[in-house]
Amino acid sequence: MKRLAVEIVVGLFVLFAVATARQFSIGADAMRESDAAMSRGEVLGALEHARLAAEARAIGSPYPERAYQRLLEIARGGDTTASVRAWRAIRSASLATRVFGRSGDDERLRVADNELLRITTAPNAKTPAPALPLEERPESGAYVALFAGSLLLYAVLVLLVRLRAPGPV
Repeated sequence: MKRLAVEIVVGLFVLFAVATARQFSIGADAMRESDAAMSRGEVLGALEHARLAAEARAIGSPYPERAYQRLLEIARGGDTTASVRAWRAIRSASLATRVFGRSGDDERLRVADNELLRITTAPNAKTPAPALPLEERPESGAYVALFAGSLLLYAVLVLLVRLRAPGPV
């Protein structure tokens, strides 16, 4: 039984390491594409790739912060359409990376909401005010259930492998 516990812990560590590496890869690729789009003058393309990089959160990854800086650069630029899209991307990335309803990006979310309202309700605004939907997120219990279910599935898979393996495992 002790060996099973060790196998489960090692498996979870490997799973975490793979997920972290995947987020790093997504962030790096998205920022590379955003940089390339900016160098070609494609602001909206750069914006979309920066949003993807901002959502690619992982411990120690520099890409989300770089992406938020790119989005802020675009949002504070002169073009109203690009500015609105950039603030929406900041808002979207901030909401997408929340865990248990909280995020380190709550201040960014508040600023993006305020800027969207300011830009779109200005007397000479050509862009209609965006609909800012209520935040819909699962209750904390849903996250616990998902985690418990994942652990149970992993434990069952380990047991099945052990039962099917020839000889001592």
